[in-house]
Amino acid sequence: MKQFHKNTKKRFRVVSLNENIPTILAYGNDLSFEDIFSEQLKNYLLPGDIVIGITGSGNSPNILKAFQVAEEHHATTIGILGFGGGKAKDIVDYAITLDEKDARLAEDGHWFLLHIIPSILKDKIHAET
Repeated sequence: MKQFHKNTKKRFRVVSLNENIPTILAYGNDLSFEDIFSEQLKNYLLPGDIVIGITGSGNSPNILKAFQVAEEHHATTIGILGFGGGKAKDIVDYAITLDEKDARLAEDGHWFLLHIIPSILKDKIHAET
């Protein structure tokens, strides 16, 4: 059986911007709900970072604004997008686009991708050490 956690020299620094509800509400109430992710990114982003945004429509203003901030900070952007990608597909560096127009099915596709991508990255980083 493969070990899920393995001692490696390489590690990922991962921050989920949607986990801290008080922070989201503070930015949303004090500024705008369009700023809930972009303002957080300004605190964390370093050149060379990767920002992954998920949006069912590809047109969510808070995700689009976050991608803009990521670009300004020279981060690589990856969009996991539904509904054909919307506006986001034209502004991200890499788009994983589902053409599904049913939001429930698009979200199911997103869940699948969010399970498989970390597994691929884990296998890749473990192969390199």
